[in-house]
Amino acid sequence: GNYNNYADSNSLEGGPPSPSIRVKVPVSSRKKSSRKKTSLLRSSVEFLFFIIWLVCTGMAGYFVGYNPSGTQDCPDYLSTEEEPKIKKGCTGDKVAPLTDNIPLVKPDGFTFDELRTMWRCSHAEGNNSEINRQILPEDIQLDRTKWKSILTVEPKAFFKKYLSQYPGDTRATQPVLIFSHKPLNHFDEVTDICKVLDVAVVPDRPDVCVAVTETYHDVASYHMLHAERQGDGSFALAANALEGRVLPSQEQYALARALLLQFFLHSEYVQSEVAEAPRYGKGKVVVGCLVDDSEDLELFLNSISSAGRAGINKNKFCVFTTSQQVFNDLKQTGIKTIYLAKLANVGKSGEDGEVSAQLRRNFIQAWLAFAVSNSLNKMMWQSPGTVWFERPDNIVNAYPVVETLWAYQGRKDPRGSPFFISFDFFVPVGVERPIHLLHEIVLHFDLVIAWGSLDAVTSYRLSENNSRYGTTTFVLPPDKVLHTELMNHDPNKIKDAVLSKEPPLVVVLPKDFSNSQKTKQILSDSGLWYL
Repeated sequence: GNYNNYADSNSLEGGPPSPSIRVKVPVSSRKKSSRKKTSLLRSSVEFLFFIIWLVCTGMAGYFVGYNPSGTQDCPDYLSTEEEPKIKKGCTGDKVAPLTDNIPLVKPDGFTFDELRTMWRCSHAEGNNSEINRQILPEDIQLDRTKWKSILTVEPKAFFKKYLSQYPGDTRATQPVLIFSHKPLNHFDEVTDICKVLDVAVVPDRPDVCVAVTETYHDVASYHMLHAERQGDGSFALAANALEGRVLPSQEQYALARALLLQFFLHSEYVQSEVAEAPRYGKGKVVVGCLVDDSEDLELFLNSISSAGRAGINKNKFCVFTTSQQVFNDLKQTGIKTIYLAKLANVGKSGEDGEVSAQLRRNFIQAWLAFAVSNSLNKMMWQSPGTVWFERPDNIVNAYPVVETLWAYQGRKDPRGSPFFISFDFFVPVGVERPIHLLHEIVLHFDLVIAWGSLDAVTSYRLSENNSRYGTTTFVLPPDKVLHTELMNHDPNKIKDAVLSKEPPLVVVLPKDFSNSQKTKQILSDSGLWYL
């Protein structure tokens, strides 16, 4: 104590600071022993509580995670029986890929649960006795061919990896055969061994055979020929027939030529006008809609009202119209409106190609979609009767980054094979291949007139572009983007979908040309009329 006082006084007087000194005071053996006992007791108690905590946490995790009634979404095995084994989530009362328990088309429409189940459960998983197996000739000799392996792989994994562009309800229940020039023993090896994978998807009919041959040169790369047996037993090349895919008549050619003359005449004008549409950065889209009469306008204003309820700003939308009245009525709404006055008579007179109201709308829709994409703008197109429950950007960003996204409208029209998509809701990116696709649709409008369906021709051209040019695409699940054609526009089924635990993000209603008030009535009966 004296030393410290001295050191402190020296410091105060300005002298050099004294070094601090630590003195270790010995502790009596009794105190040391007491501390050791206290420390040991404390450690024991802590260890005991730690063990109790582990046991409680483990039991809680077990009971939270264990659910004997829990189900999985997809098929488990493809059995050697006629009908594949299905996981609990895909039982026969919901989907049976090899039976008609849930047909691909229902005249009265599907329920929301049926749509979701079909989309998730139509691809079966093969068991070990059927997949990753070599299929060899009886003498097990392939010396006379270049094939080193003919391997079976399960359809679920194959479709997920290589055919994800097809609708999820495409029934795939039989093993896929892969021919390889190099030894191939397992599906996981395909990516490393195969530099190119050519895929042929053929109908599962007992009278269909598939022939695979090779040459030393290209023969219209990846060319698929369709030959049918004739009456005399010979085979002759034929159209890969789908009922209704017919060639246009001379009258239909003439109508298409008249419309296309207007397309070429006003091409620069339209291109300059659509350049005024809003643009957004990466990961965002502007939503476009053709509103061409008072019925369209009423439906579109209801759509905007639904968007407001979902927190979507009006500046997200852009209207295109050829009607002066619609343009005037939208002036005070704050919605960007592009008035195409020079297209007002397109499709309405003999000189400009007089066609039905539906074909006129289809032509202008296709024209505008091409023009906007050609201006390098990424636009999401909607029908006037669309109802929003989620932001457009969130919908786009929730799915794979591809060149085109499409709503699925079902398989009622077989000419829409294999995608069955709809012009009522889609997103083309403003890059080369989607621009080319949309340009082709405009130039093939004679087929639209002959078939009476823009959607069928679009699906046909998309399949060609996907296989020949590599145009990437994705078909949106109907439980997320619900096209009411799948429910036969049944208000009760639509209402059930909207009120379900996992409702759709968007409900898409097409325009009804036979009854201008029908779409409004369906929306009202479904509880989706907000005006």
